[in-house]
This record gives sequence, C-alpha cells and structure tokens, in this order.
Amino acid sequence: MKTKNEMSAIVFGGCGAVGTLFSGLLTQAGLRTVVADLHIPDKKNKIAGVEYIKHDANEVNAHLLEDKTLILFATPEDQTLKAIPSILPKLGKQQCFIDTTSVKTRIEQAVLTQASLCEYISINPMFGPSLGFKHQTVSLINIRPGPLSQFFIQLIENADCKIVTRCATEHDQHTAAVQAATHAAILAFGSTLASIGYTPQDAKAIWTPPHNIMLALLARILSIKPDVFMEIQRDNPYALEAHQHMKESLSHLSAIIESGSLEKTQAIFNHLTSMLADEKESLSSLCQSIFTHIAQQKHPTS
Repeated sequence: MKTKNEMSAIVFGGCGAVGTLFSGLLTQAGLRTVVADLHIPDKKNKIAGVEYIKHDANEVNAHLLEDKTLILFATPEDQTLKAIPSILPKLGKQQCFIDTTSVKTRIEQAVLTQASLCEYISINPMFGPSLGFKHQTVSLINIRPGPLSQFFIQLIENADCKIVTRCATEHDQHTAAVQAATHAAILAFGSTLASIGYTPQDAKAIWTPPHNIMLALLARILSIKPDVFMEIQRDNPYALEAHQHMKESLSHLSAIIESGSLEKTQAIFNHLTSMLADEKESLSSLCQSIFTHIAQQKHPTS
C-alpha cells in the first residue's frame, strides 16, 4: 500500500454537504484531494488545499481516476449506480471506491456483478453533515474491504466518530426505521398541524416540551434537501412496508380512542414498553434532560 504522502483522493459531488465533509477530512489528513462537481463554490467557501474541477459525475473521465487512491462518490444513488459499471472495471488493486448513499442493497448488488480489482466500501453518515464527525456514527458496509478502506475508516475514527459495521440488508432494514419511518412520521406531524390551521406563533406561549421537540425535529427535517428525503424514502426496499405499518398503527390507535377502551390503551403502553426493553430508562432520562434544557432556554437564570 502507498504511504499517506503518496496517496491522493477525488470526491465526486464534493461541493455538496456530505462531499464537503469528507473533502475536509481527507485534506486535513494530508491527502492531495480533488473535488469534482458541476457547482464550484466561490473562493471564500472553498476548502484550503483542495483542487476544484468542474465536472459532471454522470460522465466521469477516466484520466481523473488514474493516479487517485481513494475515489469517493458523495452523489445520489442513481448517479452512483450509473458510475459503478463504468468506473469499477478501470480501477486497480491500489485504489478504493467509496460511496455515501443512504440505501445499500442495490449498491451492493451492482458492485458484486462487476469484475474489478479495486476495494469497495459503502458508508452512510448517520447524522447531518453540519454536525461534523465528532461523537457521531457512520454505518459501514464492507463489500470488498482491504488495507485502503481500512486506512479511510481509520481517518473517520480519528475524527472521534464511531463506525458501525452492517451487511447491506441489515443496514436497509434498520434505516427503514431509524431514518425512513422517523423522517416520514415527523413530516406527517407537520402536515397534520398545517391541515388543522395551526400556527406556531399563536400557540408558542403554551408549547409543551414534547411539542417543542417535535417542532424542532420538523425544522431539522425541513433543512435537508427534498431529494435527499426522497432518496431515503423511495429507494429503501423496506420503507414502504414501514409506511404501511405507520398508517395501520394510527388507524388502530384512532379506533381505540374512539372506543374509549382503557384496557386496549394499556395494552399499547405495555407492548411499547416491552419493545423499548432495557433502553426505556436511559431514554426517559435523556428526555428529562432535554426537557430541562428547554425550560432553561425559556427561563434563563439572571
């Protein structure tokens, strides 16, 4: 394997939020880094030491890859899937392809159909890029791992970020709950408020802590690009099933409320308590800490 001083990297889609995050990581590690994107930022928003090239990730020129050790695609799934069959056969043993897509099943299938000598890992940052790596988690799918991919993963761990390894199927099953169902539920909550004519300003004086948190989560979801939201919902093979369960759960809860059955309500509480299991106490404590923080923000001590 090359020494770090001999390594170089190229990040396609490197001017987006995720691409910028990883371009910064690679540059800070001392790698010669090139960013290829159709939208080049102005000088004040460029990362010092990074070379910027205006280039379409849908039509990758082979010469851009010749001397690159790490090839990172911070692009939507459809662009990444298009790049895999055109790029992988051209890469050698001393190169590693990395993608940052939110859904992994089709990515893995596409990679395994290609005859290629290069290493390949698929990662998913389980946080918004604006938070940075510190104290966050990156999900890792080792499709064709090796020393170069291990070197890259070590860079992430050196940034005080936790790596969690999953297979592609397990990743997508978990993110159907952790991302798809969660994001959809929050957006549905916001749509419900809008439908009943709710305005935050009018009700702010009596916001409860749970309501405040839900509005904050809604604001966070609305800060991401709609295409990112859609990719997580549309491309995950388990997301639609989660949506169906969500609709059935709301319908079931509405029926119980209409019936006025305390027994059935208690049954839901018992079932969900059992689901949370040993996590319930720590989650309840975390919620209490958040509630306290909200109260302190509303009524700061002098």
